[in-house]
Amino acid sequence: MSRSLLIHVMAHNGKILVCVTGADYVAEVDPLTGNVLRRLKTGNGPHNLFLTPERNTLYVTNRVGGSLAALDASTLELRRTWTELMQSRRSISDLGHCIPQS
Repeated sequence: MSRSLLIHVMAHNGKILVCVTGADYVAEVDPLTGNVLRRLKTGNGPHNLFLTPERNTLYVTNRVGGSLAALDASTLELRRTWTELMQSRRSISDLGHCIPQS
């Protein structure tokens, strides 16, 4: 039996970023070939992507793990992960309006 997954994507620096909700990473995909170039470990169940207005930080909400990851928008390297955000059972996807300032 197959299970469909909700997928959130974002075009970024000529590549496509895909939240792989059934895993612990965001896939960086070449839009011409469809090849996965990198798997960016962010936390369990990446769900949403938010790029700051300054375009220097990319936030990823990890719905299953209840965490928020901050990536450097240029290199896509992990800067920081917040795990204390989800002490309640509220969906982390509701936190887009209150992302911490770096």
